[in-house]
Amino acid sequence: MSKATDLGLLIMRLGLGGALLAFKGLSNLAGGSDVWAQNGSFIFETGLNLSPELVGLTFAIIETLGAIMLITGALFRTGTVFLLVTIIPTLLYQVSSVNGSSYIGLETGFISVVLGSVLLGLLVSGPGSIAMHPFRRQSGSSDDELASFESLS
Repeated sequence: MSKATDLGLLIMRLGLGGALLAFKGLSNLAGGSDVWAQNGSFIFETGLNLSPELVGLTFAIIETLGAIMLITGALFRTGTVFLLVTIIPTLLYQVSSVNGSSYIGLETGFISVVLGSVLLGLLVSGPGSIAMHPFRRQSGSSDDELASFESLS
């Protein structure tokens, strides 16, 4: 990959991951049991007999961890899959809540489709070389040769 492509992936990771961390993960995590119950209420639509609070808390933890993995690039694809796992039920719930007179579900569903598409694209492309790779060793290279901000100039 070129340095420009790596920089573009970094900008996407930082912007998307930062927004998801601030506005989804941490805000849902700090919201407490009322927010968890509201976010997990879709579970009744699936027919599963689970606590909405537990589902909402689980999703908040997954969103937070996924956003951190997206930002750092460490375990990037795992984090991207985590975020996709939270997007898919949200999208299904939003689209299924549309009735003949309301398009609110479609408008919010649009955002989920766009977010899911970007996450799928990032899943396929990978984090780029400007990322933390805690488990990857390059054969025959030292830690100094790993990509850094200095190598962009």
